[in-house]
Amino acid sequence: MGRILQDIRYGFRSLYRNPGFALVAVSTLGLGIGANSAIFSVFYTVLLRPLPYHDANRLVALESLAPVALVKVIGVDRGPTCPAAFLEWKRQNGVFEKMAAFAPLEDLNCCVISGIEEPVQVSGSRVSEDFFPMLGVEPVLGRTFLTEEHRLGRNQVLVLSYGFWQLHFGGRQDVLGQTLGVNGRPHTIVGVMPPGFNLDLKFLDVKNMTISPAIWAPMDMSAENKNRDNHILSIIARLKPGISLERAQSDMTMISQRLRQKGSEFVEGCGVAVDSLDKSQRREHRLSLMILLMSAGLLLSIACVNIANLLLARSIKREREIAIRSALGAGRNRLLGQLLTENLLLSALGGCLGLIMAIWGVHLVNVFCQDFRFGWPAVQINGSVLGFTFLLSLFTGIVFGFVPALRLSQSNLQEQLKEGGRSASLGAGKHRLSRMLVISEVTLAMTLLTGASLLLKGFWRLRQTDPGFRVENILALDVGHTGSQPVNLFPQVLERITALPGVQSAALTSNIPVSGGGYYWAFQIEGHPEIDYEKGPMPHAQMEFVSPQYFSALFIPLKRGRFLAEHDSASAPAVVVINETMVHRFWGTQDPVGQRIRMGPGWYTIVGVVGDVRQNSLTKPPEPQAYISYLQYFQGDIQLVVRTAIDPLSLVNAIKTEVRRVNPDQPIVRVRTLEKVLAEDTASSRLLMSLMGGFAALALILAVVGIYGVLSHIVGQRTQEIGIRMAMGARPRDVLRLVLQYGLVLVLLGESIGIAASLAVTRVLANQLFEVTPTDPWTFVAVSLLMLVIALLACYVPARKAARLDPLVALHFE
Repeated sequence: MGRILQDIRYGFRSLYRNPGFALVAVSTLGLGIGANSAIFSVFYTVLLRPLPYHDANRLVALESLAPVALVKVIGVDRGPTCPAAFLEWKRQNGVFEKMAAFAPLEDLNCCVISGIEEPVQVSGSRVSEDFFPMLGVEPVLGRTFLTEEHRLGRNQVLVLSYGFWQLHFGGRQDVLGQTLGVNGRPHTIVGVMPPGFNLDLKFLDVKNMTISPAIWAPMDMSAENKNRDNHILSIIARLKPGISLERAQSDMTMISQRLRQKGSEFVEGCGVAVDSLDKSQRREHRLSLMILLMSAGLLLSIACVNIANLLLARSIKREREIAIRSALGAGRNRLLGQLLTENLLLSALGGCLGLIMAIWGVHLVNVFCQDFRFGWPAVQINGSVLGFTFLLSLFTGIVFGFVPALRLSQSNLQEQLKEGGRSASLGAGKHRLSRMLVISEVTLAMTLLTGASLLLKGFWRLRQTDPGFRVENILALDVGHTGSQPVNLFPQVLERITALPGVQSAALTSNIPVSGGGYYWAFQIEGHPEIDYEKGPMPHAQMEFVSPQYFSALFIPLKRGRFLAEHDSASAPAVVVINETMVHRFWGTQDPVGQRIRMGPGWYTIVGVVGDVRQNSLTKPPEPQAYISYLQYFQGDIQLVVRTAIDPLSLVNAIKTEVRRVNPDQPIVRVRTLEKVLAEDTASSRLLMSLMGGFAALALILAVVGIYGVLSHIVGQRTQEIGIRMAMGARPRDVLRLVLQYGLVLVLLGESIGIAASLAVTRVLANQLFEVTPTDPWTFVAVSLLMLVIALLACYVPARKAARLDPLVALHFE
C-alpha cells in the first residue's frame, strides 16, 4: 500500500512539472470519456433501465397480425385486437399467469378534464381488471380499481398519474374522493400512481404514436365485447414461471389456428405476435442509439491514440531518467508499475472531467427533448453511469498507457549513453509506432466524419423537402373535440378569429400537416368492381376533415376543379377534394373531377384536386389523401390553423379569448407555429445529426492535433539531421517538401483505410438517411478532400519550422 501511495505522489509531482502535457492529456481524455458517459446515460435510460414493474422480464406484449383488411388498408403488420379475441386468448392460453388489456380512454386518444383550475386535454387509458395487479405497482395514494368497478354504471372512477396529481393538485392528500369531469361526465378520484409508473401505451395510429396516460379508468369488457370489429385493445401478459417466449408464441399460434378453424369471425386471417414488453416498448430508438454509442466509442479511440502519441513523445525525454533508475536497482516490474500508475492517474483526472462534461451533455439532451417533445424519458446520471465512467477511465488508462510504459521500462542506460545526441534518419524504425498511431487516428476520424457528413447531407435534403404548404407565419392550435363541445360551434370561432387585427385567414382541420394522426378510409370508385382485399390491396385514402378556408390558409394549390366551399354544408350533396397522389394511383391520366367514390358514410362526388401535402412526416412520401368539409362530416380532434401578417405567437392570447367567448369550457391544449411542427417532426434526425456532427468535429480536431504533435516531435528529434542536409546544400523548400511528404504519406494511408472502413460502417446508417445512399460518392470525395486539406495544414506548421532552421544552430551538439 505504501508503494502505491508513493507512486501516486510521484505521479502528481511528474504531472505538476509538466502542466502543458497534463492539461492536453486530461482535456483529451475528458472529451472522449465525457461523450461516452453522456451517450451511455441516454442509452441506459432509454434502452437498458429495467422497467419499473414486478418481475418485468416475464412481461410480454401481444399484438394482432390481422385482420387482413386492416393490414391492406393502413399498411401495418401489427396492431391492437378486438375484445372478443382478447377474451378467447385469455380463456384458452396455458402459458400466462395473467393477461390484461388497455385502450384509449376515448376514441380520440385524448379527453378534456374539467373540475380543475382550467379545462385541459390529456391522454388517458381504460384498463382491464388485471392491469394494475399484473404490473405489481402499488399506488402512492389511495387504491386502484375494484372488481365491481369494471362494470357499466360503476366505472366512473379515476386513478391519476403522479405528474397530473402534482401539476393540478399540488400533491395534496385530500385529492381522493374529489370529482373530475372527463368529457363532461363526472368521475371520482380513487388513487394516484407513483412517479416511476411510466408505461407508455402504444395504440394503433398512423405514426405508431406512443402516449403516456395522465389518467386511468376501468374498462367494462362486457360492453367492449359487443363490438367485435373494434380493434382497439393493446394486450400485455405475464408469463408463467419457466415458460419461454418461444413457448408462448407457439401456444398463441395454436390458439389462433384453432379459432380460425372454428370460423370465428373476429380472428379471420388473424395471427398473434408475442414479444417481450421491454423490447416492444423500446424498439423505436434502438438503432439510432447504437449508432451514437458506436460514434462515441470511435471518438474515445481517437482520444486514446492521441494520448498514446503524447506519452510516446514524452517517453523519449524520460528515457535517460528511467535508464538511470534502472541502473540504480529499480526492477522492470517496479518501473512498469510506476508508469502505469501515472497513466491511471491521468485517466482518473480525465474521468472526473469527463463526468462533468457528461452532466452538461445530458442537460443539453434533456433540454432538446423537452423543447421538441422528443419521446425519451428524462435522462439522469445514476449509479450505473458512474460505474461505467469509472470502468471506462480505468480501461482507457491501461489501453493508452501500456505500450509506451512497457517500451519506456525497457530503456537501457548503456544504450542511452552510447546514443548520446545521435539520431537516425527521418522515419526510422524508432518512430514506427507513432506512424501507426497517426494512421489509425486518421482512419477513425475519417470513418466518423464520413458518417456525420452523410447524416448532415440527408438532414439538409430533408429540410429542403417541399411539405406542400406554407410554413411561415402560421399558428397551429390543438383545441380538442368532445361531445360537449360540438364542432358546429366553430363557424363562429373562425369568424371571430379572422376578424382579429393581424389575422389573414383562419381554418379548421382534423389534423395539422406533418404531425401525423388521421384516419384511413377504404373506398370504391363508382363503376369499378369492388376489390377483394384478400386478393389485393383495397383502395384507401387518408382522411382530413377541414373548413373551406383550409387550402387558402396554407396555400395548398388547386390543380383541377374547385376547393371546398361554404355551401358544402350538411344539407348539400356530399363532396370531396382529393390530392394528386390519389389521382395518379387510381385514375392515372383520367380526370376524376365529377366522378363518385363510396367511403365512410356513403357516396362522395369529387369536386377538386389539390397539390400533395406531406401529412405524416417530411420523411414519408405523400399518400392518397381526401378532404371532406367538416360541416358534412367530422372525425378526430379539432385543430385550428391561423395565418397572420405579424408574429403569430403575439396573437395567442387574443385567439384563446375568442375561442372561449364562444365556448368557455373549450380547452386550448397546445399552441405552436408550423415551423415548430416541422422542427419536431425532424427532431430525431436533428439530434442524431447534431451529436454525430459534434463527435466528428471533435475527432477531426483530435486527429489534427495528433498529426501536428507527431510531426513536431519528429522534427525536433531530427533537428541535427535537417541541419546536416541544409549544410550540404538542401534548400528550405526541399526540407519543407520532405516533411510534408512524410506527413502526406501517413494521411493518405489513413484515408485509404478510412474509406474502406467507412464503406462498411456507414451501411448501418441506411435507415437514418433521407434521399442519400450510404455509399454516396460525392460525400466520400468531399470528406477525403477536407481531411487532406486540414491534415496538410497540420503538417505545414512543423514543416515550415523545419525549413526555417539555421544550420549552425541545428548542428550545435550539447
